[in-house]
Amino acid sequence: MYSPALEAALRDVVPSTDPLDAPDFNPISHINKLFPNEESLGRADTFSAELQDQMTVLDEEILQTVRQQTSAGSSARKDLEGGKAAMRELFDKVRDIKAKAERSQTMVHEICRDIKSLDYAKRHLTLTITALKRLQMLVTATEQLSVMTRERMYAEAANLLHAVTQLLAHFEGYAGIRKIDELRAQVGELSDTLRAQVFDDFNRLSAQEGAPQPSQTETLLGACAVVDALGPAARREMVAWFSSWQFAPYKHAFQPYGDAGSLDKTELRYGWHRQLLRQFDETFVTLFPHAWHVGLSLTLDFC
Repeated sequence: MYSPALEAALRDVVPSTDPLDAPDFNPISHINKLFPNEESLGRADTFSAELQDQMTVLDEEILQTVRQQTSAGSSARKDLEGGKAAMRELFDKVRDIKAKAERSQTMVHEICRDIKSLDYAKRHLTLTITALKRLQMLVTATEQLSVMTRERMYAEAANLLHAVTQLLAHFEGYAGIRKIDELRAQVGELSDTLRAQVFDDFNRLSAQEGAPQPSQTETLLGACAVVDALGPAARREMVAWFSSWQFAPYKHAFQPYGDAGSLDKTELRYGWHRQLLRQFDETFVTLFPHAWHVGLSLTLDFC
């Protein structure tokens, strides 16, 4: 006997109306139902023959089912082996694809590394080419500056000095390189030479009488451009020198122990200063750049 749950499951899967398949089948009750009295026993042989025929049919069906199951089992084994072979083939293909993917990833990493290396080399090559071009420009400009300094061609020297100063600024990080240090030292010597020449020319101006000649004015204008190129310190020194030159007669005339040194001569002092400014406007105002504010410096020094 099976459990009620199993019997119910069998009825759901293989439904049957045969009394023999009933879970509560009773053979005695079934026989009494088939042969309820003595007269019905007369067809026992017929019923037995029918049962025998049914048994024969069932045996044949069972035999065919067994044969089919045998064939199906052999086919299933073949299908199973085929499935296993297909799975092995698929596994091999997946493994090959994975290996190829890993090789491709490694190749991509190598290509990216090579690209980065080439880009790094390209940037350094570009910087090197730029530095070489600037170095060539610096050498050429320094040589030309040397010629302009020797010939006292101040206007051209001022432009070259500006250019050389800007080019040297690009080589601030190249300290210790012999060629750069030599060029920097050479430019420093040329700047000192230009400064000395410019002040020498202005000293000549202070030693002569009257306004500067046109050719001298052109030279001094270039000299002022050189002073601008030399920087603010040189410009302040030049303005201070000019102011000292202009105030030399004032200091002599209005010295503290002189006749005009008393406080009651204050009006004479201011008159002298007005005369100084008029003379500056007539003679020297076009000589110095307007940005230097030389007239203002003269007034501040007077005060």
